Amino acid sequence: MLELFDFKSIAENKQGKISQSQIENIKETVNPGLWLYVGVGILVLGGLVYAFAASAGSGLVNVFGWILVAVGLFAALRGFAIWNLHRKLLAAPVQMAAGTIKFNLPTHLDPGGFISKSNTGQSVHPLGLAGVNAKLPPGDYWFYYLKPRNWLLSAEPLSSEAELRDNLGRVLETIFAYGQTRLEDLRRQVKTGAVEAVEGLPGLEYELVNTTSEESETDYFCTLGGHKFKIPALGYTAIFPNLSHRGYFRAGEKVLLALELVNHP
Repeated sequence: MLELFDFKSIAENKQGKISQSQIENIKETVNPGLWLYVGVGILVLGGLVYAFAASAGSGLVNVFGWILVAVGLFAALRGFAIWNLHRKLLAAPVQMAAGTIKFNLPTHLDPGGFISKSNTGQSVHPLGLAGVNAKLPPGDYWFYYLKPRNWLLSAEPLSSEAELRDNLGRVLETIFAYGQTRLEDLRRQVKTGAVEAVEGLPGLEYELVNTTSEESETDYFCTLGGHKFKIPALGYTAIFPNLSHRGYFRAGEKVLLALELVNHP
């Protein structure tokens, strides 16, 4: 479970520093270069087209030149905004706040999934993307973040490893609709051969399925030990590919009866 955390970066964040890997991540994610170069290039091209139109007296070419100038100006301004965010992130002091990560079930107002908030109600987001939350086991954490866009750098677990595992296990129980009594029964059925079990690191994928000529829906799948199972959308969100899982199913059926974490020493 602890392999989910970058404790080297956490140690630097606790000292008020941004780790080198985090700096590289910011530089790669918040890169204004393309927008600036394209914007300036289109501005220059638009200016040349406008100058040509003015000398040739062509109204149509003149309009085209103005369109190029507008597009170039938009791209250049976008590039400047990204450059400014890049500058602010690298200069911002590291903030810390106690908080929790929870897993919410979907409602008509909330698509559900992991939610990361400080105890004061402030959301923190990986890569500073609003609506994106840290995919980490539910529990209590210290959040280390940058104020621009509440950019989450790292999360240090305050809950024990056993608590994090139990919390994530309860999420799987809810999504795949089973309880501990049912799980114990499935384990007994494995011994009698009525149910099969397979374990390993899960692979996740999805497929777009056309339901009509204009609409499509998404099917989600989990591959475990060479077996491919269709899973709920929330399962795709909650399953961690770098943690070992054990799945239970009946021979010839590609439906998971239960999915649990495997605690390898």
